[in-house]
Amino acid sequence: MESAIKLAPALNDERRSKEALRIIQQNIANGRASLLVSEKTDTVDGGIARTSTCFEHHYPTETPLPIGPGFQQPMLFLSQPAVHLWINYFESRDVGYTLEVESANTVDGQDIYLKLTAESVSLIAYRRINIPADKDGMEGRLQLPLYHTAKTTTKLTAPNGRWMLLSMHKQSAPAEGFDLFLIRATARKPGIQPLKTTKP
Repeated sequence: MESAIKLAPALNDERRSKEALRIIQQNIANGRASLLVSEKTDTVDGGIARTSTCFEHHYPTETPLPIGPGFQQPMLFLSQPAVHLWINYFESRDVGYTLEVESANTVDGQDIYLKLTAESVSLIAYRRINIPADKDGMEGRLQLPLYHTAKTTTKLTAPNGRWMLLSMHKQSAPAEGFDLFLIRATARKPGIQPLKTTKP
C-alpha cells in the first residue's frame, strides 16, 4: 500500500516514470503485485474504441414464489416445510474490466488528446437479507450480490508512447492495497516515432 502511494507521483513525472515502471515490473515478478488485466485497442484519429474482459453475473431481482419441485440454483432458502422455488426474474451485470477511449492527435503529434473511461467491477460477496415469517410461520433469507466498482472518466493529454498513471483506487475491504490504472497511448503517423518503453 505504501509503495503504491509513493509511486503514484513518479509515474506521471517524465524524469522518474521509467524508474517507477521498473519498480512495478519488479514487484510483479517477485509476487508483491499482480497484473490483473492488460487491454489493448486501436482507433483512427477521432474514433471511439471499446474493449473489455468480462463475464456476465446473473442475480434475481424479485423474491420468488413457491411453486413446487424442479428449481435450480436457489437464491432464496426457506425454513420448514421445505419448498422448492423457481426464480423467474433476473438481471445481469458485467464483472471484469472495460476500457473506452476516443482519441485525437495534437498539432505536433507528440501528445495525444484522449477522452476515456476505465472501469473495473468485481463481485466481492453476497449480502443476506432475512425475510420475516409469514402467517404460516415460513421464513427465509435472500442472498444478493455486492459489487466493488473502480471507475475513472476523464479528458487528458498523454505523451505519445509513454506509460502514465490514469488513476489509483483503494481495493475493497478487507484488502489493504490499491489498483493502479496505467495507460499508454501511441500515435502511428509517418515521421512520428513514439517513445520507446517497456510494458509494466
